[in-house]
Parts: sequence; structure tokens; C-alpha cells
Amino acid sequence: MKNNHDLLLTTQCKKLTPYLWPLLLGFLIILSVASYYNYHWHKQSLISERTTVAKQAALKGQLLLEKILQQKFQHIEDSIRLLAENSPLKHYAQTHSAEMRQIVEQQWILLSQNSGLYTQIRFIDPQGMEKIRINYNAESGEATVANKLQYKGNRPYMLEAKNLKPSEVAVIAFDVESEFGQIVRPLKQAGRVITPLTIDGQRLGYVLFNLDMSEVMSLIDEQERVNQLSIEVMTNDGHYIRSEDPAHAYGHVLPSRQKFSLALSDNNTWQKMQADSEGVLRLDKGYLTYRWVNFNLRQRLMPHSTQRLLILTHIRDNDIQLATHEAISTANSSWLLRLALILSISIVASLWLQRWLTRFKTQKLMLSAISSMSSVIITDQNNRLVGVNRAFEQLTGYQSGDIVKKVPEMFEAINQSFEEFQGSVKSIIANHGRWQGEMRCVCADGRTLNIWLEASAIHNGKGQQNVDYYVANFIDITKQKRLESQLVKLSNTDALTGAYNRRRFDEELNRLSRIADRYANNQFCLAILDLDHFKAVNDTHGHDVGDEVLKTVVSHIHPLLRETDFFARLGGEEFAVLMPHTEISAAISVAERLRNEIEHTNIVPKVTMSIGVVAYQANMPETELYRRADIALYQAKALGRNRVMSDDCQRVDNTTNLIGGVSTVTL
Repeated sequence: MKNNHDLLLTTQCKKLTPYLWPLLLGFLIILSVASYYNYHWHKQSLISERTTVAKQAALKGQLLLEKILQQKFQHIEDSIRLLAENSPLKHYAQTHSAEMRQIVEQQWILLSQNSGLYTQIRFIDPQGMEKIRINYNAESGEATVANKLQYKGNRPYMLEAKNLKPSEVAVIAFDVESEFGQIVRPLKQAGRVITPLTIDGQRLGYVLFNLDMSEVMSLIDEQERVNQLSIEVMTNDGHYIRSEDPAHAYGHVLPSRQKFSLALSDNNTWQKMQADSEGVLRLDKGYLTYRWVNFNLRQRLMPHSTQRLLILTHIRDNDIQLATHEAISTANSSWLLRLALILSISIVASLWLQRWLTRFKTQKLMLSAISSMSSVIITDQNNRLVGVNRAFEQLTGYQSGDIVKKVPEMFEAINQSFEEFQGSVKSIIANHGRWQGEMRCVCADGRTLNIWLEASAIHNGKGQQNVDYYVANFIDITKQKRLESQLVKLSNTDALTGAYNRRRFDEELNRLSRIADRYANNQFCLAILDLDHFKAVNDTHGHDVGDEVLKTVVSHIHPLLRETDFFARLGGEEFAVLMPHTEISAAISVAERLRNEIEHTNIVPKVTMSIGVVAYQANMPETELYRRADIALYQAKALGRNRVMSDDCQRVDNTTNLIGGVSTVTL
């Protein structure tokens, strides 16, 4: 009966053999098509994700610019009003005392040198004649008293000033410089702020600031560099103040450039942007994000064209394609690797199946096991060793005569006791005929190997429940496991610095957010660190030196962090620290310690670091947490760099100052 059963099974196997390779080909085609569509979907997902990130970065950058610009002009407006109320200046305006004039001049010299915002500060009498003028040279940092004073009564800003009421300030911020009624060539950005000086209802003159607009426009340059996106600025009527083509700028001032207006060149887009204060528009070859910025206040007067400015950021499809090129190439390589792996596995599986179908003979199982090239052990029903082959002896160092008739204690199960493991293996073999899985083997010399073991049973012909022997063969996968561990580490760390990478950072941020939302006492803080003027390091010394600076910075930061802190490189010269179980005051102290370390470390070339710190609030989206930290960072940049900023004023101790609703650690 048994022989008839084996003969019938062998005959059926032979009938199946001719269909094996066609089935393999069909299976391979299906998997290849599925893999290709997965690659195509992944590519589109990368582009879509990068586009979304770019749009969010553009809108966030525009919001930051709005806040900084409004803060700048508010500071300038407050400063000129304070000067107009200055007692020595009022005394001088009434008496023309030489002593009072010297006091005013000394005060204005200090103001010019400390602020860096003004190229000239003047006091002009009601008829338009300069009485005091301080000139500031930004290159030398020196402020001097002008000896040769001029008549300014016929200048447009003086004509505008005569209509000002007491306490009103006129701001002509986005203008071009002119001399003797002629525009200076090449064009030079200019801005003026003027307010009347009035005592007891009598107008005794005007205080006038000439603004250094290059300092203001550099804020936009910095935002462009950070986001690597092109930014343009327009007047209320569509003329360019800042354009990708400098020859198109200042059409609101220069008649020859009035034709360069978005309202004229693309009126459809212009009309769409009139409807909302901010938004994103889809164009033929990319996206356009925009934001309207209002400057006119109740006692601040600006020309109509600059009462409201429009900030535009271009996100072009070509730039997105270029930014995702490396990731897409990686996805393409991954797709090809998967295809090759599918082909290899399919061929190996088919060959193995064909061999099993054509050589199915239960009687040869023992002989096949003993002669196998892999390590083999045979145990009886009581789990005692019956025999091992030479490959086992060579791999483990155990000799057959020393271990036969003993329980194989050299094997260790993973995550369970050996007794539980044996019971589980026997149950699986009884139900499915075979078990395979990963184990550990302790060699005779103490080495521990990771092995992949396959076990099956040899029956005595009286039923599946009657087992004579268990046969197990295994291979050493220690190197593969070590390589797998290395690959996991590489996928989580930055290749240059050894810090965690952006992908691992996103995972950790998500994990901490979920824990903090579930447990109220598990709050944490985020700090974003950015090296100041790092582009200048690369441009001046080369990227090799820049890379060494990054590695040196990381090597100095790591020892200062706690074991629970998580440090990652987000990209370029930007890093992040996640601080679990940390209040904002402690997080600021940590950040200040890091900033101080970099400032006083002998790194060549010298670099400093700006840091934005924020505390996580319950149920706060991760993007919002990152946005707040980013805003704090760019506040630190805007206020001089090499400082620590936080957006949570309530959590900062008395050693901090408040600037525009944001706290800054005093340096």
C-alpha cells in the first residue's frame, strides 16, 4: 500500500513538472509590473511631498518676513518719535545753544553706531535748512558730524512733511537715492522717515532718518538662502521692488520701468491675488505662494504704492525635480534591486520546487541530510542527539563523540525558553511537516552564532504521530545579521557627521508627541540649531573644509547632551535636539550651553550658532512645533545671530529679555 501511494505521488509530480516554468514566468511578470507601478507611485509621492514641504516653507518664510519687517519699521517709528521728544533737541530747537547742539550730536552718533539702520540722522528747521546732520558709514562703523549743511526745503519728502500733524510719521521706505534732483546711478536703495518737532503747538523743525535699506533687504536674502526659493516683492499696484531680474525693479519710482508690472504682464494672476491675504496659485510650470503685508497705521503715513506690499515665492517644477533627483534615483535603484531579487528568488524557488517534485522519496531523507553541505543534527523522540555531520563539527567545534546521546544545550531560542521552543517546534512539524526559523548556537570556543535552522520529522510508517527522528539542518547567518544591523544603523544616521538623520528625527518626534499627548507629565522641548554664515565658509574655504567644520561641531555638541536627548542633522548646517522630560527653562539652558561651547571652541574657520527653542504643547501638530522653533531660530538670525530664542515667554526665567513677543537669552 505504501509503495502504491509513493508511486502515485511521484507520477503526479512528474505531470506537474512541464507547467512549472510557464507558471514561474507568469508569476515573475505579475510581480515585475506590480514593482514598476510601486516605483512610479513612490516617485510621484516624493515629488508631491517635496512640493508640499516647499509650499509650507515658502508660506512660513513669508509670515516670518512680515513679522520681522513690521517689527523693523515699528522700531524705526518708535525711535524717531523718541528723538522728537528728546529734551536736549527741544532745548536746542528753541535756543540754538551750541552746548545743546553738541549734546544732541553725541547722542545721535551713539544711536547711529548702535543701531546700524540709519545712514543719516538730521534735524531740519521749518524752512528746510539742515541744522544738524550725522553721517554713518556702515563699512567702517563710524558716525561723524557733517560740517557742510544743505537746504532740503524743495525735496519731495520735505513737502510731504509740511502736511504732517504732530506725532505723525511719514515713511518713504522703498525708494531710490537721488542727488540734486537726479537719480543716482547705479541705483541705490533708499528710505526716509520724518516727523515734526512741535512744542506748545509751534512747529520748530523736523527729525529725519535716512534708512539703510540694504540691511532691510538682507532679511529677504537670508530667507531666500534658507529656503532656497526665489522671493520677489511688489508694491500695492504691481510694480517690483525686488525682482529676479534687477532691471525690472522700482517701476513705482522710475517711469522707464513702469511697464514691468505683474498687473500688466499677468493680470489674471494679479486679480486672483487681490482676493485673499495669502495663498498658493498653480502656474503652468510650478506654484506661486503670496502674502500681503500691511504697513500703514493710524499715525504712520506711507505712499499709496507701499502701504501694502506683496511677497511672492516661486516654486518651479524643475527645481522640485532637481531637489528630488537623488531620492528618485535611489527609488529607481531600489526598484531594479527588487526586480533582480524577485527574479533570483523565483528561479531559486522554482529550482528547489522542481527538485522536490522530481526527487520526492521519503526513504532518502536521512541520507540526504547526512550528506548535506549544511550543518545537520539528528535527535530522537527524547531530544537527545543521535548524530551530526562533519559540517556541524567544523562550524561549532564540537566533536560527535562528545555530544551524542546528550541534549543539544548549545542551541538557544530567541525570546523564549528552550523547553517552550522545543514544544512549539514539535507542534508545528506535526501540523505542517516542517519548521524553520532563527536561533543562536554557542560554539565550543564560546562564540555565539546566529543560525537559520530547518527541522522535519522521519516517521516509522505507522502514522504522522509516530516519529522516529527529528532532522535539522542549519546555516550560519551571523555575517548577514551583522550586515543587517549595520544597514539599519546607516539608514538612521547622517553619513557625514554620524548624527541621526532627518528620517530618524521625524520618527522620534512623532514618538515623543504621541507619548506627550497620552501622558501629561511627559512634555518635551525642541531646539533647532543653525550655523551662522555657513555658506560663507563653503564659498571661501571650500566644501571639504565646511564638512570638517560640521563634523567638529557635532563632536563638541554630543558630549554636552544628556543620554535622553536626541540629536539629529536635518540637512546642510541645520541640526535639531529633542529633549524629553524637559521644561522650557532647562531646554534654554541646554541650548545656551551648546551655543557657548561652539562660540568658544577653537574651530577653524570660526563659526557661531543660532538656536530656536520651543516647548511642546498638548495635541500640537508636529508641523506647528517645528514652525514655532523655526520662527524662533530666524528671530535669532534677524536680531544678530549667535543667540538662543524661544517663543514661550511664560516659561523663561528672569535672565531673559522679551523682543516682539519672543524671548531671547542675553548673550
